[in-house]
Amino acid sequence: MNDCGYRQIYDSKYLLVQDVDEFVVPTVAKDFVSMLDDFSSRRSDIQRDRIASYNFRNRFFPLGFPDISDQVFYV
Repeated sequence: MNDCGYRQIYDSKYLLVQDVDEFVVPTVAKDFVSMLDDFSSRRSDIQRDRIASYNFRNRFFPLGFPDISDQVFYV
């Protein structure tokens, strides 16, 4: 991963690294580049030059819930 980043350091504006089971879904922007450009445009020139990376907090959305009707609860 580091090798890929260093090879693309002067050829790319952004480098997106994602896990195969986790991914960022832009909800307001139409794609990743638009989303990251929007983030950058909200900063001053000095701040923009100092940004090294963007980190996104993960959220889990369960698709189902376990059936607990057969479990016995003792009070």
